Amino acid sequence: MADIILITGGTRSGKSDYAQLRAEQLSGPHCFIATCKAFDQEMIERIKKHQSKRDKYRWKTFEEPLELARLIRHNSAYTVYLIDCLTLWISNLMYDYDQIGIECTEDVIA
Repeated sequence: MADIILITGGTRSGKSDYAQLRAEQLSGPHCFIATCKAFDQEMIERIKKHQSKRDKYRWKTFEEPLELARLIRHNSAYTVYLIDCLTLWISNLMYDYDQIGIECTEDVIA
């Protein structure tokens, strides 16, 4: 079974940079999954900053605010998955629950 590494910390504490550094020490194709929604100018700038730090030839980036399980299942060729960030993903699920319904929740549980 593959190793799973969970990196936690406060807001803007360097979690993303540290996670990327750890991930880049691993071999194989790398998948970056961004769960953040660009809802204001500050978030747009933060997203651009994070994107500029990733080598586009080494990382394939997906933007998926809700359906992480489905995205990973349909992109199983990667050996490294960096999800940034689970807190935002859970917030997205809670905020959009009425719209996405039970389908997404069942997908996560599966």
